[in-house]
Amino acid sequence: MPPIAALRAAMAGCIRGIVTYAGAQANPTAVFAAARLAPGASPSPSRAPGTPMNINATLDTEGNITLRWKCANPPGGNVVYSVLRRDEGTGAFVQIGRA
Repeated sequence: MPPIAALRAAMAGCIRGIVTYAGAQANPTAVFAAARLAPGASPSPSRAPGTPMNINATLDTEGNITLRWKCANPPGGNVVYSVLRRDEGTGAFVQIGRA
């Protein structure tokens, strides 16, 4: 990949990460301001995501769990799954990852 194309791809990934992070915050405008990015237009509603299937969890030797699944999502939508965990005996779920 030519250097400029690699740089463009890397920066696009960074901006996508900032937008995703901002969308999960209570004050996304502050995130955009800190990143010196314009917030852009509000996203339009998208179709509901597909239902995950063939869910698989594996445990490695260090105690880390890897989740994998397959899903047929509607075309044209950016689908992000939040992975939540709740310790037994507590009422609140806590986000531990996004995919």
